[in-house]
Amino acid sequence: MNTTETYRSMADLIAGGAREHGGQVYIKSVDQGGKELTYTQLLHLTNRIAHFLARQGLGPADRVLLLSDNSIEFVLLYLGVLRYGATLAAVNVDANRQHLAAICRAIDPKLVFYEDGHGLDALSREAPGTWRPLGEWREGGSSGLFAELDGFAPDYGAAPLCGPDDPAVIFYTSGTVARPKGVIYSHRVLFYNFDAVGEWIGLNPGDRILDFRPYSWCSAMEMGLGGPLLRGATVIMARRFSRSRYFEWIAEHKVNVAVCVPTAISRLLGDPVDVAPGGLSSLRFVVSSSAALLEEHWRAFEARYGARVIQGYGSSEGGWTCGQPPNARKFGTVGPPLKHQLLWIADAGGERLPNGAIGEIVVDGGKQQASGFLSDQGEVQIRDPAPLRTGDLGYLDEDGHLVITGRAKDIIIRGGVNIAPLEIDAVLASHPAVAEAATVGVPDQAYGEEVVSYIALKPGAAASAEELSEHCRRRLPEFKTPKAIIFADSLPKTARGKLDRKVLVEQWHNDRAR
Repeated sequence: MNTTETYRSMADLIAGGAREHGGQVYIKSVDQGGKELTYTQLLHLTNRIAHFLARQGLGPADRVLLLSDNSIEFVLLYLGVLRYGATLAAVNVDANRQHLAAICRAIDPKLVFYEDGHGLDALSREAPGTWRPLGEWREGGSSGLFAELDGFAPDYGAAPLCGPDDPAVIFYTSGTVARPKGVIYSHRVLFYNFDAVGEWIGLNPGDRILDFRPYSWCSAMEMGLGGPLLRGATVIMARRFSRSRYFEWIAEHKVNVAVCVPTAISRLLGDPVDVAPGGLSSLRFVVSSSAALLEEHWRAFEARYGARVIQGYGSSEGGWTCGQPPNARKFGTVGPPLKHQLLWIADAGGERLPNGAIGEIVVDGGKQQASGFLSDQGEVQIRDPAPLRTGDLGYLDEDGHLVITGRAKDIIIRGGVNIAPLEIDAVLASHPAVAEAATVGVPDQAYGEEVVSYIALKPGAAASAEELSEHCRRRLPEFKTPKAIIFADSLPKTARGKLDRKVLVEQWHNDRAR
């Protein structure tokens, strides 16, 4: 089934969903007592939200800030604002707490809706905008915003205020020490990302897709909300990953496509859970996204649980870029470019490289790339329409499938030779005692940089630094073999579950200073 390539507004998508799928469940929460929304209910409630926003006098460039974890209420406000045609900024509170005050000032929202329990009282007194509790939607007993909606009609017929190129969403990239970046997608860009991801994973009407990632991430928003809406599927939503319940959710809700991340896959391997016989019979595949999945973990997960895995690749600025065809996978790759995307590999001077040559990944196509950025001062900066240099390194194989070799900023330069940390991580992860590995470059007087690897072992497993070094020496040339192996209970991650090598380098410096 192919979707149209013609842009459709969120108002049209929601109305079309109600027309075609009516009483079918659009989204079901595993955390809110099984609360669910049908496609018809989604239409009526987002219409009421549009009525409400019109009463507040919001214009097409006005911003609504949403501070909430995944919930039915989050989804309703998110889609309701887009249906109306204003701009929605969703910010993950826990991941961005250090920078939250500055982010609020930059967004400068007219309205702020917040979920209770996040400790935002002090911020609400000093940050811009009118702050309101998001509240709870429940038939006959709503609270907060949803209690106010009861007075509005469910048939708001006005066209959306926005045009296709007006800003639709503002989201923030994951950050640790540095300030996260505000990225803007227009309504058109958002639609084409919905279209590309829905076609890639082959969603059909009535399919069920499980996602637990925060919907304040663009990838979760596109795969776990927009793609299913565009293609008439049902979303099974969780607030966060649960090792003990993940496979139970798949079995109970007869999930066809389950979204996961490498960190969660590592946990399921390091501390396995039992799966009831036939518990995964509905599952076509698991999609691994948000970070690179080591091939060793990929194969081990499939062997342990009998579930096929496909990988995808994208970025906040570049949109969903590549994806493994579910029926034509190639281990070690993230697949060919998706619909609407153009991709090539460039050298340092910007010249295109042939297949097999490692360089920087460049994307173009003009449909899925970010529209612009929000500066710290709240100014909208339009993105240069030139091809986007992603900062990721990789190569295209003979079939045009992309192999990612790392981040340009993570490359270790030892004695003038470039070393990709991911290659060493993969070798270490192939040792049966290793749960996770992260390799970094640290200063060295002789070579400029030297190779150091941090290791987290599986629960109950044991291995010495000498054993792991010998494991590497049998598989890597001497110059790539770690010169030090450091054990840790766990390895630092960004808010999106990616290994945070910068923190490890800082930790190495701190340890040396002590």
